[in-house]
Amino acid sequence: MLRCSLGMILMLALSGCGPLKLTDAGSLGYRQRMADQRARAQAVPESERTPAPTTVEGWVDSGSVAAANGKGARALWHYLEAHRLDPQHPEPLIRLGYFHLSQDAEKSVTFFARAIELAPDSARAHTGVGLARLSQGRYDEAAVALERAVEIAPGFATAQDALGVVYAAQDDPRAGRSRSQLARNLDPRDARILNNYGVSLLTSQEWSEAEKIFRSAILLDSSQPSYYNNLGVALGRQRRYPEAETAFERFGTQQAVQNNLGYLHYLNGENEDAIACYELALGESGDDRVTILRNLKAVTELAATGR
Repeated sequence: MLRCSLGMILMLALSGCGPLKLTDAGSLGYRQRMADQRARAQAVPESERTPAPTTVEGWVDSGSVAAANGKGARALWHYLEAHRLDPQHPEPLIRLGYFHLSQDAEKSVTFFARAIELAPDSARAHTGVGLARLSQGRYDEAAVALERAVEIAPGFATAQDALGVVYAAQDDPRAGRSRSQLARNLDPRDARILNNYGVSLLTSQEWSEAEKIFRSAILLDSSQPSYYNNLGVALGRQRRYPEAETAFERFGTQQAVQNNLGYLHYLNGENEDAIACYELALGESGDDRVTILRNLKAVTELAATGR
Protein backbone atom coordinates (compact mmCIF):
# COMPACT_ATOMS: atom_id res chain seq x y z
CA MET A 1 0.00 0.00 0.00
CA LEU A 2 1.32 3.42 -0.94
CA ARG A 3 2.09 5.86 1.83
CA CYS A 4 2.33 9.60 1.67
CA SER A 5 3.64 12.47 3.78
CA LEU A 6 1.06 14.99 2.71
CA GLY A 7 0.05 15.86 6.23
CA MET A 8 -3.55 16.15 5.11
CA ILE A 9 -5.16 16.39 8.51
CA LEU A 10 -8.57 16.77 9.98
CA MET A 11 -8.29 19.42 12.73
CA LEU A 12 -7.65 18.30 16.04
CA ALA A 13 -8.45 14.90 13.24
CA LEU A 14 -6.82 13.13 15.18
CA SER A 15 -11.24 3.42 18.37
CA GLY A 16 -12.80 3.04 21.30
CA CYS A 17 -16.12 1.69 22.49
CA GLY A 18 -18.44 2.11 25.38
CA PRO A 19 -20.12 5.02 27.15
CA LEU A 20 -18.23 8.05 28.33
CA LYS A 21 -17.17 7.67 31.94
CA LEU A 22 -16.56 10.77 34.00
CA THR A 23 -13.81 10.94 36.57
CA ASP A 24 -14.86 11.00 40.21
CA ALA A 25 -13.99 14.46 41.46
CA GLY A 26 -13.23 13.09 44.88
CA SER A 27 -10.78 10.53 43.58
CA LEU A 28 -7.07 10.56 44.24
CA GLY A 29 -6.55 11.20 40.51
CA TYR A 30 -8.37 14.52 40.57
CA ARG A 31 -6.77 15.68 43.81
CA GLN A 32 -3.34 14.71 42.55
CA ARG A 33 -3.89 16.62 39.30
CA MET A 34 -4.68 19.77 41.26
CA ALA A 35 -1.65 19.33 43.52
CA ASP A 36 0.60 18.82 40.51
CA GLN A 37 -0.77 21.90 38.81
CA ARG A 38 -0.23 24.07 41.86
CA ALA A 39 3.34 22.89 42.13
CA ARG A 40 3.97 23.76 38.49
CA ALA A 41 2.43 27.17 38.94
CA GLN A 42 5.00 28.06 41.58
CA ALA A 43 7.48 28.54 38.74
CA VAL A 44 5.83 31.86 37.94
CA PRO A 45 8.06 34.73 39.15
CA GLU A 46 6.62 36.74 42.02
CA SER A 47 6.83 39.87 39.88
CA GLU A 48 4.29 38.38 37.49
CA ARG A 49 1.77 37.64 40.22
CA THR A 50 0.69 41.23 40.80
CA PRO A 51 -1.70 42.88 40.77
CA ALA A 52 -3.93 39.99 41.87
CA PRO A 53 -7.53 39.81 40.66
CA THR A 54 -10.20 39.45 43.34
CA THR A 55 -12.85 37.41 41.50
CA VAL A 56 -13.02 34.12 39.64
CA GLU A 57 -13.85 35.99 36.47
CA GLY A 58 -10.89 38.30 36.96
CA TRP A 59 -8.45 35.41 37.43
CA VAL A 60 -9.86 33.59 34.41
CA ASP A 61 -9.71 36.66 32.20
CA SER A 62 -6.14 37.48 33.20
CA GLY A 63 -5.19 33.85 32.60
CA SER A 64 -6.64 34.00 29.11
CA VAL A 65 -4.66 37.16 28.35
CA ALA A 66 -1.49 35.47 29.56
CA ALA A 67 -2.20 32.39 27.44
CA ALA A 68 -2.81 34.54 24.37
CA ASN A 69 0.57 36.20 24.96
CA GLY A 70 2.36 32.86 25.21
CA LYS A 71 2.86 33.00 28.98
CA GLY A 72 1.74 29.48 29.74
CA ALA A 73 2.96 29.21 33.34
CA ARG A 74 1.32 32.49 34.26
CA ALA A 75 -1.96 31.44 32.61
CA LEU A 76 -1.88 28.16 34.50
CA TRP A 77 -1.31 29.93 37.81
CA HIS A 78 -4.22 32.30 37.21
CA TYR A 79 -6.61 29.48 36.32
CA LEU A 80 -5.56 27.63 39.46
CA GLU A 81 -6.09 30.72 41.59
CA ALA A 82 -9.57 31.06 40.10
CA HIS A 83 -10.26 27.45 41.05
CA ARG A 84 -8.88 27.99 44.57
CA LEU A 85 -11.15 31.00 45.01
CA ASP A 86 -14.24 28.94 44.12
CA PRO A 87 -13.71 25.17 43.71
CA GLN A 88 -17.38 24.79 42.70
CA HIS A 89 -17.10 27.14 39.72
CA PRO A 90 -16.82 25.17 36.44
CA GLU A 91 -15.10 27.84 34.35
CA PRO A 92 -11.57 27.52 35.80
CA LEU A 93 -11.77 23.76 35.32
CA ILE A 94 -12.83 24.19 31.70
CA ARG A 95 -9.91 26.55 31.11
CA LEU A 96 -7.53 24.07 32.73
CA GLY A 97 -8.92 21.34 30.50
CA TYR A 98 -8.31 23.31 27.32
CA PHE A 99 -4.92 24.42 28.60
CA HIS A 100 -3.76 20.80 28.73
CA LEU A 101 -5.65 19.51 25.71
CA SER A 102 -2.82 19.47 23.19
CA GLN A 103 -0.18 18.09 25.57
CA ASP A 104 -2.04 15.60 27.74
CA ALA A 105 -5.51 14.57 26.60
CA GLU A 106 -6.13 12.32 29.59
CA LYS A 107 -5.26 15.07 32.05
CA SER A 108 -7.56 17.47 30.23
CA VAL A 109 -10.46 15.00 30.53
CA THR A 110 -9.99 15.00 34.31
CA PHE A 111 -10.73 18.71 34.42
CA PHE A 112 -13.55 18.60 31.88
CA ALA A 113 -15.19 15.74 33.75
CA ARG A 114 -15.19 17.66 37.01
CA ALA A 115 -16.63 20.69 35.20
CA ILE A 116 -19.42 18.51 33.82
CA GLU A 117 -20.23 17.29 37.32
CA LEU A 118 -20.66 20.90 38.37
CA ALA A 119 -22.35 22.08 35.15
CA PRO A 120 -23.91 19.14 33.26
CA ASP A 121 -25.15 21.42 30.48
CA SER A 122 -21.78 22.99 29.65
CA ALA A 123 -21.38 22.50 25.91
CA ARG A 124 -17.76 23.66 26.12
CA ALA A 125 -16.88 21.03 28.70
CA HIS A 126 -18.53 18.24 26.70
CA THR A 127 -16.75 19.51 23.59
CA GLY A 128 -13.46 19.42 25.47
CA VAL A 129 -13.99 15.76 26.33
CA GLY A 130 -14.87 15.09 22.70
CA LEU A 131 -11.74 16.81 21.41
CA ALA A 132 -9.58 14.91 23.87
CA ARG A 133 -11.03 11.56 22.88
CA LEU A 134 -10.77 12.50 19.20
CA SER A 135 -7.07 13.22 19.62
CA GLN A 136 -6.68 9.76 21.17
CA GLY A 137 -8.53 8.05 18.32
CA ARG A 138 -11.35 7.01 20.66
CA TYR A 139 -14.02 8.01 18.19
CA ASP A 140 -17.06 6.39 19.78
CA GLU A 141 -16.45 8.20 23.06
CA ALA A 142 -15.72 11.41 21.18
CA ALA A 143 -19.04 11.10 19.35
CA VAL A 144 -20.96 10.63 22.61
CA ALA A 145 -19.44 13.78 24.12
CA LEU A 146 -19.79 15.91 20.99
CA GLU A 147 -23.35 14.83 20.25
CA ARG A 148 -24.23 15.92 23.77
CA ALA A 149 -22.47 19.24 23.16
CA VAL A 150 -24.41 20.02 19.99
CA GLU A 151 -27.63 18.89 21.65
CA ILE A 152 -27.02 21.54 24.32
CA ALA A 153 -25.73 24.22 21.92
CA PRO A 154 -26.53 23.58 18.24
CA GLY A 155 -24.87 26.86 17.29
CA PHE A 156 -21.49 25.97 18.81
CA ALA A 157 -19.34 25.79 15.68
CA THR A 158 -16.35 24.11 17.34
CA ALA A 159 -18.49 21.19 18.50
CA GLN A 160 -20.19 20.79 15.12
CA ASP A 161 -16.80 20.87 13.39
CA ALA A 162 -15.27 18.27 15.69
CA LEU A 163 -18.31 16.05 15.28
CA GLY A 164 -17.85 16.24 11.52
CA VAL A 165 -14.28 15.04 11.95
CA VAL A 166 -15.44 12.16 14.15
CA TYR A 167 -18.09 11.06 11.68
CA ALA A 168 -15.56 11.12 8.84
CA ALA A 169 -13.19 9.03 10.96
CA GLN A 170 -16.05 6.58 11.55
CA ASP A 171 -16.45 6.12 7.78
CA ASP A 172 -19.57 8.23 7.48
CA PRO A 173 -18.32 10.96 5.11
CA ARG A 174 -21.80 12.22 4.25
CA ALA A 175 -22.62 12.93 7.90
CA GLY A 176 -19.14 14.34 8.39
CA ARG A 177 -19.50 16.74 5.52
CA SER A 178 -22.92 17.87 6.72
CA ARG A 179 -21.52 18.77 10.13
CA SER A 180 -18.43 20.42 8.64
CA GLN A 181 -20.56 22.55 6.33
CA LEU A 182 -22.81 23.55 9.22
CA ALA A 183 -19.75 24.54 11.28
CA ARG A 184 -18.44 26.60 8.37
CA ASN A 185 -21.76 28.39 8.04
CA LEU A 186 -21.78 29.11 11.78
CA ASP A 187 -18.23 30.52 11.80
CA PRO A 188 -16.95 31.24 8.29
CA ARG A 189 -13.85 33.05 9.59
CA ASP A 190 -12.36 30.20 11.60
CA ALA A 191 -9.45 28.89 9.51
CA ARG A 192 -9.41 25.48 11.22
CA ILE A 193 -13.09 24.95 10.52
CA LEU A 194 -12.57 25.97 6.90
CA ASN A 195 -9.68 23.51 6.59
CA ASN A 196 -11.79 20.67 7.91
CA TYR A 197 -14.61 21.57 5.56
CA GLY A 198 -12.11 21.57 2.70
CA VAL A 199 -10.95 18.09 3.69
CA SER A 200 -14.57 16.90 3.57
CA LEU A 201 -14.76 18.28 0.02
CA LEU A 202 -11.60 16.37 -0.90
CA THR A 203 -13.25 13.22 0.42
CA SER A 204 -16.19 13.80 -1.92
CA GLN A 205 -13.78 14.59 -4.81
CA GLU A 206 -14.90 18.20 -5.19
CA TRP A 207 -11.40 19.40 -6.00
CA SER A 208 -12.15 22.88 -7.29
CA GLU A 209 -14.42 23.80 -4.40
CA ALA A 210 -11.90 22.37 -1.92
CA GLU A 211 -9.21 24.57 -3.48
CA LYS A 212 -11.32 27.68 -2.83
CA ILE A 213 -11.88 26.71 0.79
CA PHE A 214 -8.20 26.03 1.48
CA ARG A 215 -7.25 29.35 -0.10
CA SER A 216 -9.73 31.05 2.21
CA ALA A 217 -8.26 29.26 5.22
CA ILE A 218 -4.75 30.39 4.23
CA LEU A 219 -5.90 33.99 3.91
CA LEU A 220 -7.08 33.78 7.50
CA ASP A 221 -4.03 31.91 8.81
CA SER A 222 -0.95 31.41 6.67
CA SER A 223 1.09 29.71 9.40
CA GLN A 224 -0.33 26.18 9.13
CA PRO A 225 1.57 23.67 6.94
CA SER A 226 -1.46 21.42 6.68
CA TYR A 227 -3.48 24.12 4.91
CA TYR A 228 -0.85 24.43 2.18
CA ASN A 229 -0.50 20.65 1.90
CA ASN A 230 -4.25 20.28 1.55
CA LEU A 231 -4.29 23.03 -1.07
CA GLY A 232 -1.58 21.11 -2.90
CA VAL A 233 -3.76 18.00 -2.87
CA ALA A 234 -6.74 19.89 -4.29
CA LEU A 235 -4.56 21.39 -7.04
CA GLY A 236 -2.83 18.11 -7.80
CA ARG A 237 -6.09 16.24 -8.17
CA GLN A 238 -6.94 18.81 -10.84
CA ARG A 239 -3.58 17.96 -12.46
CA ARG A 240 -2.25 21.45 -11.81
CA TYR A 241 1.09 20.08 -10.68
CA PRO A 242 3.27 23.23 -10.81
CA GLU A 243 0.81 25.02 -8.54
CA ALA A 244 0.62 21.99 -6.26
CA GLU A 245 4.41 21.95 -6.05
CA THR A 246 4.46 25.60 -5.03
CA ALA A 247 1.94 24.89 -2.27
CA PHE A 248 3.96 21.93 -0.96
CA GLU A 249 7.17 23.98 -1.03
CA ARG A 250 5.73 26.55 1.36
CA PHE A 251 6.69 24.37 4.34
CA GLY A 252 7.98 21.09 2.93
CA THR A 253 11.45 19.83 2.07
CA GLN A 254 12.22 18.96 -1.54
CA GLN A 255 12.14 15.30 -0.58
CA ALA A 256 8.62 15.65 0.83
CA VAL A 257 7.51 17.78 -2.12
CA GLN A 258 8.57 15.18 -4.68
CA ASN A 259 7.09 12.36 -2.64
CA ASN A 260 3.79 14.24 -2.41
CA LEU A 261 3.78 14.90 -6.15
CA GLY A 262 4.50 11.24 -6.77
CA TYR A 263 1.58 10.27 -4.59
CA LEU A 264 -0.73 12.63 -6.47
CA HIS A 265 0.38 11.23 -9.82
CA TYR A 266 -0.38 7.77 -8.44
CA LEU A 267 -3.85 8.86 -7.31
CA ASN A 268 -4.46 10.28 -10.78
CA GLY A 269 -3.45 7.01 -12.43
CA GLU A 270 -0.16 8.35 -13.81
CA ASN A 271 2.21 5.65 -12.64
CA GLU A 272 5.21 6.54 -14.80
CA ASP A 273 5.13 10.13 -13.59
CA ALA A 274 4.75 8.89 -10.02
CA ILE A 275 7.87 6.73 -10.42
CA ALA A 276 9.82 9.70 -11.77
CA CYS A 277 8.84 11.84 -8.78
CA TYR A 278 9.75 9.13 -6.29
CA GLU A 279 13.14 8.72 -7.94
CA LEU A 280 13.71 12.47 -7.66
CA ALA A 281 12.67 12.32 -4.00
CA LEU A 282 15.27 9.63 -3.33
CA GLY A 283 17.95 12.01 -4.58
CA GLU A 284 17.01 14.61 -1.98
CA SER A 285 18.05 14.67 1.67
CA GLY A 286 15.46 14.02 4.35
CA ASP A 287 13.93 11.51 6.74
CA ASP A 288 11.31 9.96 4.44
CA ARG A 289 13.55 7.60 2.50
CA VAL A 290 11.91 4.42 3.81
CA THR A 291 8.43 5.68 2.94
CA ILE A 292 9.56 6.75 -0.53
CA LEU A 293 11.18 3.37 -1.23
CA ARG A 294 7.96 1.62 -0.25
CA ASN A 295 5.96 3.94 -2.47
CA LEU A 296 8.34 3.43 -5.37
CA LYS A 297 8.24 -0.34 -4.99
CA ALA A 298 4.44 -0.39 -4.82
CA VAL A 299 3.86 1.85 -7.84
CA THR A 300 6.54 0.05 -9.88
CA GLU A 301 4.83 -3.26 -9.25
CA LEU A 302 1.50 -1.68 -10.14
CA ALA A 303 2.89 -0.27 -13.38
CA ALA A 304 4.27 -3.68 -14.29
CA THR A 305 0.75 -5.11 -14.24
CA GLY A 306 -0.41 -2.49 -16.71
CA ARG A 307 -2.82 -0.85 -14.32
